Amino acid sequence: MGLKIVHDGSLPGDVQENCCMCRKPTRWWWGTGARNVALCHECAKTTKASQLPSKAEWIASERQKRTKEQA
Repeated sequence: MGLKIVHDGSLPGDVQENCCMCRKPTRWWWGTGARNVALCHECAKTTKASQLPSKAEWIASERQKRTKEQA
C-alpha cells in the first residue's frame, strides 16, 4: 500500500525538493512537524515510516551532499 503523501501545492516550474530517500526532485511530502520530509511516489510505495529521516536529519544530509557536489 505504501505511505500516504500529499502535494505541496506548488505549480509546474516552481522549485522542487529532493526526495529524502532517492534525491529525485519531487513536490510530494510525508509527515508533519519534525517528521515532514519530501518523498517521491516511488519511494512512498516501498519505504516504511521508520526508515525515513527526521526533517533535521534530511536537511543536514542534503547540505552535506550539496557541499560535496560543489567541490
